[in-house]
Amino acid sequence: MRRILQTNLTNWFNSKKRKPLVLRGARQVGKSSLVRLFAREMGLELDEINLEQQVSFDAVFKTLDMPLIIAELSSFFHRPVGREGSLLFLDEIQATPHCLAALRYFYEQNPDIPVIAAGSLLEFALSEAKFSMPVGRIEFLHVEPMSFEEYLQAAGEDFLVERLQAFHVGDLWPDQLHKQLMKRLREYLMVGGMPEVVEAFVANPNSPQWSSTQQSILQTYREDFHKYGKRAKIMLMHEIFTRTPGFVGRKIKYAEIAPGERSSVTRDILALFHYARVIRKAFHTDGQGLPIGATADQSSAKLYFVDVGLACHGLGVLPRSTLFDDVTIWEGPLAEQFVAQHIATIAGAERPPELYYWKREQRQSSAEIDFLVQHDRWLVPIEVKAGTTGSLRSLHQFMMAHNQTPLAIKLCGQPPQLTQSQPSVVTAKGVGTYSLKLLSLPLYMTGQLHRLLSEIV
Repeated sequence: MRRILQTNLTNWFNSKKRKPLVLRGARQVGKSSLVRLFAREMGLELDEINLEQQVSFDAVFKTLDMPLIIAELSSFFHRPVGREGSLLFLDEIQATPHCLAALRYFYEQNPDIPVIAAGSLLEFALSEAKFSMPVGRIEFLHVEPMSFEEYLQAAGEDFLVERLQAFHVGDLWPDQLHKQLMKRLREYLMVGGMPEVVEAFVANPNSPQWSSTQQSILQTYREDFHKYGKRAKIMLMHEIFTRTPGFVGRKIKYAEIAPGERSSVTRDILALFHYARVIRKAFHTDGQGLPIGATADQSSAKLYFVDVGLACHGLGVLPRSTLFDDVTIWEGPLAEQFVAQHIATIAGAERPPELYYWKREQRQSSAEIDFLVQHDRWLVPIEVKAGTTGSLRSLHQFMMAHNQTPLAIKLCGQPPQLTQSQPSVVTAKGVGTYSLKLLSLPLYMTGQLHRLLSEIV
């Protein structure tokens, strides 16, 4: 199964200023398989070591003695590390924190050795590190679940991927193509983008194996709780984790997520889940300027899960259900979840995933924009509609208050369309009008959003 980030790895490998590369992301999103796919594609001999299984290497890395480190690794692999045509892969580096500090010396003393490191729960290791991080001497790449396009490729739908990538704003979009992609989208919402689940589903969609794999991944996340340290009650963590999918797309209110518990305890547990990347937070911002995160309010956030398929499984949606064919109470939240995990890295996989939204809470005049993204020097609001209809009242309110924004996005169940209008909006000062350029895209084109914005803005 090809991953889009293989291109990023190729560019990194061929760079004249190559630095050790650290892959970050939640468990089971495919960090290790990505490296193996890349090595196979490039014809490289892979020297892979799982440092969670070889914790004795932490003492070796602690010495920061590069000749010793390379000698020990060479002895482990029974072949010289750094030989021509090879790639060194240090997996599960969170288990040997001193490996992070040693990476700078690979860059300074042995820059000819291509090194990739990967780990889950890295945020915990970094927060507890008793050494300075090698800033400027390593690179990061953030790995997310498989995108909808990657899922299509895995399912053998290369033609659909080609049509998505070839679409330009204003092109005719056939109705049959729209129906085919909406059908595949419904599948993706239930299957999600965890590589092992996708592989099982593609191999046999009628087998319960892929759903069982989702359950296994959720259990793996639960088994990691004890690795978060003595910072939370394990039983309460299990309870909150189980309830989390039911709060997708909703503003975090601690008393609702864990009734009867102190808000500070629930807040800390959600922060741990956020560090482990099993949940996502979209932070509130006033949308008054760039960079978009400059005015983000860390105390006000909406909640999303790591993957839409896992969220669907956690909600108890049956694998055979006709999700989105019939009205369900979860179609709106799952549509938001889908969009959240596809726009989190819209600025590029080299930057940490970010999500923002806007909300105005006033009596009889509340409004909310599902997501705000930054594209070039513009702030672009995104409204998500699970179906083909829906009011844009909040969008009109936002656009009137932020007249420097030239374009808005609606992601929905309709075929693509670009319209221009001058809506009338009731404000505190009376009725006003503004010029609106609205790009409506089907949800399955979310992955093409960055490219399509470049065509318009």
